Amino acid sequence: MMQVVIDAISHGYSQLNVLQDVSFKVASGETAAIIGPSGCGKSTLIGIVGGLIKPSSGRVTVIGNIQKSLNPFTFVFQDFALLPWRTVEGNIRLVLEDHPLTPAEIQERVDDCLSRTGLLAFKQALPRQLSGGMRQRVGIARALAVDPPVLLMDEPLSALDAQTRELLMDDFLKIYAEQQTATLHVTHNLDACARSSSRSCCPARCPRSLPASASLRRWFRMSVVGAPSYFARRPKPKKPQDLTAHDCINIRLPTYGGIYAWEFEKRGRELKVRVDGQLVFNSLAMRINAALAGMGLAYLPEDQVKPCVDSGQLIRVLDDWCAPFSGYHLYYPSRRHSSPAFGLLIDAIRYRE
Repeated sequence: MMQVVIDAISHGYSQLNVLQDVSFKVASGETAAIIGPSGCGKSTLIGIVGGLIKPSSGRVTVIGNIQKSLNPFTFVFQDFALLPWRTVEGNIRLVLEDHPLTPAEIQERVDDCLSRTGLLAFKQALPRQLSGGMRQRVGIARALAVDPPVLLMDEPLSALDAQTRELLMDDFLKIYAEQQTATLHVTHNLDACARSSSRSCCPARCPRSLPASASLRRWFRMSVVGAPSYFARRPKPKKPQDLTAHDCINIRLPTYGGIYAWEFEKRGRELKVRVDGQLVFNSLAMRINAALAGMGLAYLPEDQVKPCVDSGQLIRVLDDWCAPFSGYHLYYPSRRHSSPAFGLLIDAIRYRE
């Protein structure tokens, strides 16, 4: 696992001290939000992490191997920064041209990034022919082309309208979950912070009531799975509403009491389905065993059923409706940096595996 450790960073301009003793860390697969009002040092901090600014004191350390990446630290800015005379494909190709890659390797990376960001149909378009949201997709695709272990995003969605921001955020969350980068995300938007981030950093002059947060579990997804023997006698559901016509293995959580509704999301549309079925368990192992026996469809964490899916014992359905979930968070109601004892507690929980 790779970690970026920000250790006691302080920095100022002339007589103005904008950062004072800032310390936190972000690991592969995590997103840290840097939040706060204008002028509190958010962009300065991300510039220090990326090596563009030398701090007055403190240091940034990378623990783990990042040598395989073409660009270890990659920026995505608010300004799209696209070359207007180059096509979408050409703008993405630009960041690969100075690296020791063959033309075939470059094309493979470009096509992969175009596919993952939904831009394949627009690869020959010029920036002026794209909407703001599509142009920012190009910026994200360009950043991902170099396979960065650390992605630094300085308010990349702030210039877009609210609806486009929501749609792009949904797509970016899926990309981050797949890419497993360590991401630092500068934002003013507290909703975006809570939705996208594993933890938050609040530079000086932030509101006192703003809580810092730490993720207790990293990104994960739920999956709907069934055994081949079940699908031999029942058709596969094509949308969540189809589950009401299936035998489903229900969940009763000990801390919840009632039957748990299955939760789905697709392009910002959230949907909860209360499924039917005679089996109700509050044990993960019993639900997996019941699904393997062909007794119905089960709603289970993707990482728990992956071995069974890979071996063909279970089949995943409704995959496009199972959006990644940012996990569980512990909120620390203080604008101060977390204490050493609190940091040890969070690390013990987060890295217990």
